[in-house]
Amino acid sequence: MIFKRTSKNFFIFRNILYSLYTMTYIFDILLEEGQFSPSLKRIVSPMWLVFQANGLSKSVSTKGVLPQSIVKFNFGSRLILQLPNLDNAYLTISLCTVSGSDPTKVSLIACSKMKLSSFANGQCTKINFPLIDAVNRQQEVALLSIQASMSDLNAVTQIRHTYPGLPQGPAPGPAFGAPNPQNHRMTTQLPPNF
Repeated sequence: MIFKRTSKNFFIFRNILYSLYTMTYIFDILLEEGQFSPSLKRIVSPMWLVFQANGLSKSVSTKGVLPQSIVKFNFGSRLILQLPNLDNAYLTISLCTVSGSDPTKVSLIACSKMKLSSFANGQCTKINFPLIDAVNRQQEVALLSIQASMSDLNAVTQIRHTYPGLPQGPAPGPAFGAPNPQNHRMTTQLPPNF
């Protein structure tokens, strides 16, 4: 049988190669609270945070909250990332609201991104994540308190095969609320199309 060069075969072959060279990472995030600038009092509609990352098939967002100086989110999510490596991968967090003139349109308030490789593999890290104003790029409008852990799914699976007595179920990252996790203020960047 002769292999025909078709677009369908190309995509099948590409997907096979992609699966051979990608790794699966578990990225657990716990957003504890956000401190917001008084300049956000101008916003009268609910605002929410959107989490995006390279290798993530669908973004994740919090519920809408009204602007206050401190908002307790207690929002947790497990992100499954499919990536060849973490070197050029970023976590992007955007603060959004609805447009005042058209409530069907989303308006970007602030946004920042940081490298996923800055999270130590297999360790819970507590970070303070600043968000930069969408209009005035010199102004920090929010500071988010986040606990996060990055785990290589292959490593977690290997541990489970080595120690079969471990409870089965979803592969957990390091437990949140670990005693005295390292607290870091992260250096963030603006996304390129910001």
